[in-house]
Amino acid sequence: MNAAELGRLYKKQKGHKADGRSVRRYKKNAVDALQAAAAGSIQQAPGYCRELVKMSPGSVANVERHPDGSFKRIAIVVNRAALVIARGLFKFLQVDGGHMKGTWKGMVLVAAGKDTNNNLVLVAFVICDKENSTNYEFLFSEMKKNVHLKAPLESPLTTIYSDENNGIKSAIEIEASDIIHRLCCKHLANNFPGPGIGEVLYSRSFTLIT
Repeated sequence: MNAAELGRLYKKQKGHKADGRSVRRYKKNAVDALQAAAAGSIQQAPGYCRELVKMSPGSVANVERHPDGSFKRIAIVVNRAALVIARGLFKFLQVDGGHMKGTWKGMVLVAAGKDTNNNLVLVAFVICDKENSTNYEFLFSEMKKNVHLKAPLESPLTTIYSDENNGIKSAIEIEASDIIHRLCCKHLANNFPGPGIGEVLYSRSFTLIT
């Protein structure tokens, strides 16, 4: 939100036009309130985890903190989603990371698969500070705590596909060394510059496998 938008919001709530100093103070108060709300949510994370495990037995929910007590990372593994993957005829998982927006600018690392109707199923995720091998190892190690995922993550019949992130590769070598690791065709196609080259490669790759 820019200064002009803040000024209009201030006038709407206060009933009069604000000067520059008032707008800056108004913005600071709003940011402080958002940060306080985020901090409160983080403090409640262990309670959320306990409630999830209680309502969905077999799920894994783990919050880790730094030595000073500040939030480090959280992992969630959904038991019913894990069961869908375990019962599937083909064991496929896609692993990737994305940037979070908002007050706490971290990363979310995700493992997802598909059910028998080809619907995307979120299996597990980690919220952390950065995308690296340590946090991906945490994702895989927490998934292996689930009774339905331990065997697939130790089986050569399971395939995990991802982009070329070195953290994922390293974590798989440590936590899931027996599985098959393949690179995502779409990510590979995006690495080819030039008009239409990546699109053609992406299309041809599906022609080859079908």
